[in-house]
This record gives sequence, C-alpha cells and structure tokens, in this order.
Amino acid sequence: MEMKPYRLELIRPSTVLPLIHDVRQEFDLGPFEPTMWRTNDVPLIAAILNRDNKIHWLSTTYLAERALESTSLTGDTVRSYGYSLVLWLNYLSSKNLLLELVTEADLQIFRNTVWNRNSGFSEPRQKAYRSTVIARVETARRFHEWGQSNGKFFSPLGMGGPMRYTLPPEQRLPKIVKATELKNIIGIAPEPYNLAFKWAVTAGLRRFELCGLSKGQVESLTYGDLNEIGEMDVYRKGGRLITTYFPNALLHDTIWYIQTSRPTPKKGMEDVLFLSPNGYKLQREEISRVFRRCADKFGIGAVLHHLRHTFAVTTLEILQRKANAGGSVNPLKTLQILMGHRSLESTQIYLRAMDVYSDEVAEALSFLYGAASVA
Repeated sequence: MEMKPYRLELIRPSTVLPLIHDVRQEFDLGPFEPTMWRTNDVPLIAAILNRDNKIHWLSTTYLAERALESTSLTGDTVRSYGYSLVLWLNYLSSKNLLLELVTEADLQIFRNTVWNRNSGFSEPRQKAYRSTVIARVETARRFHEWGQSNGKFFSPLGMGGPMRYTLPPEQRLPKIVKATELKNIIGIAPEPYNLAFKWAVTAGLRRFELCGLSKGQVESLTYGDLNEIGEMDVYRKGGRLITTYFPNALLHDTIWYIQTSRPTPKKGMEDVLFLSPNGYKLQREEISRVFRRCADKFGIGAVLHHLRHTFAVTTLEILQRKANAGGSVNPLKTLQILMGHRSLESTQIYLRAMDVYSDEVAEALSFLYGAASVA
C-alpha cells in the first residue's frame, strides 16, 4: 500500500520530551517553544510527520495546544484531533491544494469525501457516522481559524463563518447485546476478560475506565447481599469522578479473581485490578480483540462498545420503572450522569432504542441484575 504523505505519531511526553533541547537547537521554534515545553504534564501529545519523518510544525503545535487544554485522562481528545488533521493534510496533498489557499468549497468537498468514504482516500469497511464526519471537518476548520487568528499562516478558510452541515440525519440506533449472546461471550472469555466484559455491561464503563480500575478500591468495598446494588467512585471521561453502580454479585466474582487467579503484578502494577498473564495492565485494544474473537465464535455481530449500549438501555428501563412507581427520579438525567455524557442529547437516543429492543431488554435485565433489577 502506498505510504500517505502524512502520518500521526502519538507520544507519551515523559519518555521523549527531555530530548526537546536537541530539537530546539536544530529548529527555530519561535512561538512554538512555550507550548511544546509545557506538554510534559499531559498524558499524550501528537506529532504529524511527513514521508521524510520531518515534523509538520504547524499542525503539531496546534495539537500540542489542544493537549494542554484537554481534560482527558488518556489523551483520546488529542488523538482524535490528530487523526482528523492527518486526514485533512493527506486530502490536501492528494488534490495538490495549498494549506494557505483552501476555501469553504474545498472543505465542503472534503466533507463529502469523508462521508462517502471514497476509494483510495480512506479504506474503512463501513460508512462513517455523521458525528465522526462533522468532527473531522470541524477539526480542519478550527485548525485554519487558529492559524489565521494567531498569525501562523494566512487562511481564507480561517476567516469564514460557521459551516452549514447538510449531511443526512443519523439513522443508527444503539445496539444491545442479547442475554443469550452475553452468556455465550462471557462463558468462553478467559480471565480477566470475562470480568472486564461484566463490568462494561453492568456499569457502563469505557475501555480506559476498565483498564484503570484499582485493586485496592475494589477490596475496600463493603460486601453486600448478592441481590443488591453496590457503588464505587470511578474517574470517567474528562477526568470527572462519578459514582458507578454494579450488582454485588459482580463484586464477589471480582474479589474471588483477586484472591485466586490474578497474576503476580510487575513492578508498578501492584494496584491495577485487571492484569495480563505476564503481570502488566490490560491494554484497551486487547480487550476489544478478545471480545471480537469470542463474538465471532458464535457469529455474533457485536463489538465491545455495544456492552456500553446494553448498559444504557437496560439501566434506562430500570429508571423508568422506578419513576413510574412514584420514585423521585429523572430517568434521562440520571442516565446522562451514569454514562458520563456532557449533553442530554447524547442520552436521548436510548429512549428510542429501549422501545425497539423491549423484549431483549427484559431478558438482559434478568441476566445482568436478577432480582436487583426490580428493587
């Protein structure tokens, strides 16, 4: 496959920024210098390199500033910005367009190209989500606005007004994993992946949140009746500490794992809950791969993130029941908090999904929570 003109390099600052002194001697960084020096305190920074492995300083400095502004614990925000900018720069290169001369019309064509996934430009296996397309286009626009307003480079695009999106409305509903599918996947998944899957589907945790669970915090929790719901504070997306709920039966399973089969941790991994066989913290990508392999064995067309969808829909059903029974609870607002959504609009789609998957929700409630689902 032909190498693209630009690629993204993700960097853990603590491992490479001591070398910045050498970089400063070779390059005249000018206004970039203060930004680059302060990035040693963020979880991730991103550099964009060309075919000759030379840094594209304009985009890399923009990404460094975004890293400083981000509250992400894992660097996912700057990673997303980086992928979007690489896509944009490679598109400009493929069309022989100069960064300083692109216009609103060029950005509109780029938007359509990403939406339709034109052959040769990008090769994903399925059509892009509308929200993803908008994020890619908005990143390109903000980069040009930054360049124009800060005097980094002249840009007609950077002086434009807000863009009018005309993409088709999103038609995809959140997908839930049926109770029988959950039983099959969890039944063949090795430890501790089976436990990670259970935490994902009963607490709505993202991959990085699963990987960040603490052994000490779990051990400090009070045992309760197996049919009751426990709670634990977890750092969620954006660095927010949010109370997370789970069946006590899952806590018992997790303590049993710690006491009987958790591998001996490597140095620095002592308080990590989920460890790989060699004693290191589970990686997000590996959790997804194991889930995919288990699902494929049963011909189940689900991915790991669908466990989070399942949590959302089943939890909304529980909250709706409580509200209908006279409880003082706002189901959508409560679910928004539990999901860690900043916007209520992101949560509302689960209302429609709950109606579509009503039968599956009832089965999933019984499998995940048992008697606790109607408490």
